[in-house]
Amino acid sequence: SSPDTEPQSDVSSRDLEPPAPSPAHVPLPVILSVVCMPNPGTTGLETACSATGTDVVSWAWDFGDGGTGSGASASHTYTAGTWTVTVTATGPGGDTTTDQTIVDVFDPAP
Repeated sequence: SSPDTEPQSDVSSRDLEPPAPSPAHVPLPVILSVVCMPNPGTTGLETACSATGTDVVSWAWDFGDGGTGSGASASHTYTAGTWTVTVTATGPGGDTTTDQTIVDVFDPAP
């Protein structure tokens, strides 16, 4: 007599649960450029800064002297000195990235 063997079950794809959906890809913000003009500049003259990037939903500026701004372009009037301008880009998922540039401001020649 031959030994009894139990048939192996054949699991088909219809018996499996579907995989859990993967989280949606949320792009990170990327800052491509930051420019402040005029640079160097003179006191009392407005300095216009602008930034470009990809996957950015908002911009925040810190002009380094307590002044702030928002938007892809912002302007600020400096006193004499060397100032570090920091721009923060926020992406659609809330992630942020920053970039900086230096602005030199001098008193006008007498």
